[in-house]
Amino acid sequence: EISMDLLEPFSRDGFPPENIGKTRGTLAIEHWNERCSYFEKKQYNYDVPGEFRAFLHPLAPATLSSSCSQYCAIAPGSYNHLVLPALREPRVNISLEFRKFAFENGNWIMEGERSNGMLDIEQEGSLRMYDVSGVLWPAGYLLGLCLANPIKCGVPEVLDAIRSKSDNSGAPIAIELGSGVGFPSVALAKTMKHQGYFHSHAIVATDSSKASCALIIQNSYQNGVGNMINVTELNHMEYSSLSNLREHFFGNFIDEKIGEGFNLIFGSSLQGLFYETSKTNAKLWRTLDALLSKTDPNAVVILSHVRSGNERIEVPEYKHNRGGFATFECIRRISGDTFDMRTRDDNPSDFEIVLLRRSH
Repeated sequence: EISMDLLEPFSRDGFPPENIGKTRGTLAIEHWNERCSYFEKKQYNYDVPGEFRAFLHPLAPATLSSSCSQYCAIAPGSYNHLVLPALREPRVNISLEFRKFAFENGNWIMEGERSNGMLDIEQEGSLRMYDVSGVLWPAGYLLGLCLANPIKCGVPEVLDAIRSKSDNSGAPIAIELGSGVGFPSVALAKTMKHQGYFHSHAIVATDSSKASCALIIQNSYQNGVGNMINVTELNHMEYSSLSNLREHFFGNFIDEKIGEGFNLIFGSSLQGLFYETSKTNAKLWRTLDALLSKTDPNAVVILSHVRSGNERIEVPEYKHNRGGFATFECIRRISGDTFDMRTRDDNPSDFEIVLLRRSH
């Protein structure tokens, strides 16, 4: 049920009375197009009354100019995520909350004050309208939020993965498959920095598109983590590409480093990999088996995708292991509602985080 208080017109230069009855999603998109879009943005000041502050970043002031980045930032607690994918926009601003966590007595606890950061993520939607890798999608946004605050997301295993390799100055910790604009990789790098981990090339961000690789490089450097992200062109659907990448970072499959691999694999809406995952021979399991560490019990996989229907990520029921691939298990699923990602008609989120690991 839509609150009529929410749908009352602005007292000043705001939504007109004819918007009564529109969903929050429709209002959010109209609001974005009029006040935040690169193509339609106007310059003026106005007050933001009452319930309409739900469209804003939670820390935004009550009186704003249309050029205020807090007003148009996409962040938990606002409805601006409903504009994603913002197909025509050359960039989007995302506000994240970072915290430092300390590991004490077997648990992660918050240490110190929170730190709010604004990420500027460039896109190529206006240049490549039909290139899906050139814009930020809702599943990628959710994944980035999760990696920026693993404890709130319910995946402390991310911090375990960082901690387990904190004394290793050589091999990378994590790899993102199908990075697109690179927002999740940038968010994870920021988290690592807040944990005091500054290892260069700690994250490998991959995509099969050269244009996307260029975007990832741009976004990583302009957000202050360029030295922590190694951008690599990779077709994650081809096993030869996967084996070459692993050999490059960890050595040959048959030498003394056979057990090494990435401590953390993450990705979002990988349509080719997320097809028929309930089958034991699905490409997803072969890909994860090729890249995930075989020796570190803390090694995990974090995937973001839709939470219902035929495309939902389902783990097979392994009766026996055929084909030589390792078996995997689902540790937990986290709804996008954790970060206020309700749908345009105010229903529970369409997206979820899926946490996986090798079966023991």
